[in-house]
This record gives sequence, C-alpha cells and structure tokens, in this order.
Amino acid sequence: MLMLNKIRTVISGWPASLAYRRTLGRLERLLQEERRSGTKDLSLFILSSGRSGSTLLRRMLQNHPLIHIPPESEDLIPRTSSICVDHSKAHSSDRAQKYTDLVGNMSCMEHWALDPAVLHEELEATLISSSANHDLHSVAHRVHARSHKPSATILGDKTPLLIWYTDLLRLLYPKALFVCLIRHPLDVSSSIAKMKVHDTDALHAVERWLAAARMIRKLQGGEHADRILTIRYEDLVSSPRPVIEKICTILGITATDGMIEHIPTNLGDTVLAHHTAVGRPVNTTAIGAWRERMDPAEADRIWKCCSEVARSFAYDR
Repeated sequence: MLMLNKIRTVISGWPASLAYRRTLGRLERLLQEERRSGTKDLSLFILSSGRSGSTLLRRMLQNHPLIHIPPESEDLIPRTSSICVDHSKAHSSDRAQKYTDLVGNMSCMEHWALDPAVLHEELEATLISSSANHDLHSVAHRVHARSHKPSATILGDKTPLLIWYTDLLRLLYPKALFVCLIRHPLDVSSSIAKMKVHDTDALHAVERWLAAARMIRKLQGGEHADRILTIRYEDLVSSPRPVIEKICTILGITATDGMIEHIPTNLGDTVLAHHTAVGRPVNTTAIGAWRERMDPAEADRIWKCCSEVARSFAYDR
C-alpha cells in the first residue's frame, strides 16, 4: 500500500507541481552555466507501468557482460536534483554528505548494499574533478557497477516510477536510450490487483496503466523520438531474441549467447512473491491471464476506461 500511495502521489503531485518545474528550470540553467548538455553515465532506462515485464527485461540485459542495471532506485534521481539545485553553491563535502544521507535513508537502497564511505569518497571526487552538480545523479550507479560488474561500460536504470520524470531524465541524459514497456491493460490491472503488496483493485490499477501509457505516447511524439524504443510485453516473451538484439544494436554492442536463457540467482531486489516468474524460463503463460482473474462485468468496466489508449498500442479484447 505504501508504494501504491507513493505512485498516486507522484501521478498527481510533485512532477506536476510548481516546485518540480522550478527544479527543472534551475537545473537547466546550471547545465547552461557549466556549458554541459547532460552526462553519459547512464545510457539506458527501462520504463513502464508495474507488471509489464521490466524486471524480466532487466534480467536478460543484465546477462550481458557490458551492461549493468542495479536494483530499482525509486525516486533517487529526482530527489538528487533537488539537492543539486538547492545546494549548488555549497562546499563539495557538504553536497556529498547530503547525497550520502539521502541514499542511506531510502529503503530501496538497502538492496544496493553500498558502502557509505566509498560512496562519499566517490561523490567528493566527482565534484572536485568536474564541479558539475548533475554528475551527482549517477554516482550510486557507478559505485554499484564497480563492485558488482567492473566489466560494464553501459549503465542503466530499471525503475517504473521514473516514467513520471522523463522530462528530467531527458535533461540529464539526452543521449540515453529509453526502453518503454507496454502490456495489455487487463493483464496489468488484474496482476496488480492480486498483489498483496499494493492492496488495490483493478480499476485503480488501470488508472496507473493509463497514465504510463499516455506518457509513453508523449515520448514517442516528442523530441529525440529515435531514442525511444517501445516494446510490447507480449513480443518480449513470444520472440525475445529480436527484441534483445535490437536493444543491443542501438546501444552499439552485440548480443551474447545466454542473455535470454540464463537465470541469475540474485538480482538484488527480486524477493517478493510477484517476482517468482523472473526465476523461470521465458514463457507466454501470462498472456491473457486476465480472462481467468476477472469476471466479464469487471473486464468490461475496466476496458471502457482504457480501450482508446489500448487500441493505439494494438491491443483489443
């Protein structure tokens, strides 16, 4: 319920708030003053509504020796932006400590198991060497990659929540690839509704799907649409190899054997009941599962809410 409340707050709250718009404006001015056009540290984002296959895609990409995607970071990047703009003139050590404290107070970062001393040292080194505030955003990802996969040259983030912050991400990482996952809304809403962790119903769950789907549509029609790759969950599980090869080609690397078949024993944060499918071979059994989870009247009611947007992604009843 806590995560669902956070999502509801995000949808109607901070990304649309005056404070957030001011943060974006001030960050953009900082980038202009520093004559920077963003950073290259993060070059891949997997975005979606929940229950759309983002963890499965992360599992596959994580199997590549050059790609590293840590556990979910929730709203770490947006919160770091606030630190950057509010304390842009502060001493490097003060800014580094604020970031270290932020990471230490976020429950999701428990899965990252970062050494606070190492993180603080990297933060100070980053600020001293570049003086660019926006470089702070990627420090945790760099530190995690160095301790878990030193061979990685491509750092990514898989956090569904970040789909509400795409304007910020595009400002910070203008050359990053955004992989947007979409899944049949009835499968998504019925899956979320049965999850104990969210404690919600299918009607509220489809509101979340609708908001995410509309955001993906906005990205597809926006600037740099060539850096937006939309993938349907159904295609990912039915024909995963072409999907993986396309992502790797865009990233400038070659897909390797075993990316689809290999199942890592520990992805860091796949510990809840709804993550059990990630530990199985890729399969199509979840396609159309809503037919067994929903009664026809409920399905009709939910479909009426989302049919227009769903059909724009080639979904039907």
